[in-house]
Amino acid sequence: MKVPLNDFLAGLAGGVLDGQLGLDELGRDSIDAFADTGVLPTVLAWRTVRVELPLRLGVQPKDGADAVSAAFLTPDGTARLALSLRYLESEQGVDDPQPVLRGPGVPTDEEVAP
Repeated sequence: MKVPLNDFLAGLAGGVLDGQLGLDELGRDSIDAFADTGVLPTVLAWRTVRVELPLRLGVQPKDGADAVSAAFLTPDGTARLALSLRYLESEQGVDDPQPVLRGPGVPTDEEVAP
């Protein structure tokens, strides 16, 4: 099966979103049922998603401290692309939370403010 990488990643993002929407719906149902059942409501959220994608790549390791590893196309490649998505919580009721982690080159709010 051949799927372009951007389509795969779009499907992954859609799947994660659909999964959380499903968890939200189940949570709302458990809140609605509380008055009838007396069972405490439970609302869940995903925390980490890991995906591994086989690639038709081979990897040639470095053969010295000043060398670089090389990747090449091969029909029987054993390389794998591993992705990990992590949900970072924010305070309840905050519409525009401050990111917990900032990547290099990402300005702070103070640097962006006029």
